[in-house]
Amino acid sequence: MLFTLAGCNPVWEKADMIRCAFPVTFGKFWYFTAFFALFFAIPILNKFMFTVEEQSAKIAFLILIILFSCMGLFADAFKTQGGYSTLWLIILYCIGALAKRGKVLEQKKSFTLIIMWAICIFWTWAAHVFQGNEQLTNFVSPTILLSGLLMVILFSRIRLKGTVIANLSPLAFGIYLFQLNQVIWNNYLRGAFTFVAETNIILGVVYAFACAALIFISGLVVEFLRTKIAKVIKIPELSKKIVSVFHWMLKKVCVILK
Repeated sequence: MLFTLAGCNPVWEKADMIRCAFPVTFGKFWYFTAFFALFFAIPILNKFMFTVEEQSAKIAFLILIILFSCMGLFADAFKTQGGYSTLWLIILYCIGALAKRGKVLEQKKSFTLIIMWAICIFWTWAAHVFQGNEQLTNFVSPTILLSGLLMVILFSRIRLKGTVIANLSPLAFGIYLFQLNQVIWNNYLRGAFTFVAETNIILGVVYAFACAALIFISGLVVEFLRTKIAKVIKIPELSKKIVSVFHWMLKKVCVILK
């Protein structure tokens, strides 16, 4: 609405504005919608994953990867939709929690993990460039999944002092919401960086990092301002009251189900 009032959005459609006001209901942000569902599943999932034995956690970890990642190379049997689904986000959460519980790769040296990471990236790149294989480049690909897991392990070993990251991390999700806001994406970002692919590899890498940094900083600024506005109009307090009302309603329904 603010973008439209500022003249950044040439079209004002009331029906679309209503859909934007209910992003989960109308699936405006696929990741946000998927995470919304995951949020309610987390307490139940945690009861199993953080109490299971280490060996059982490793077995469950491997089974999930085989079923939902490796089998995805041949067919989308479990409808993970290439990673753009609530199911895949739940599976990712389980894989991460089970990896922690099972202490997967924790004993490996960082150099070994970096080599494994490089192999995953090279394998994915080679399959795409030389074989035209698109399966290894999607979210459910085993090489992409393992790369993500290795990155989490490696970066978790970095110990940083100070409060900069602690203060900025709550704003990080806002970067995603900013860049995929339909006004920003449709009018400014869609196709805006195709020129990067037309430059040489060195300049292309520089442009890619520069453009990513610009979007990152812009998203942080917008999210920072949004949180300040939310506090002024007491959105956090309103959210807590809504949760309390729904919790009270659910308790009443549970009584009926006895």
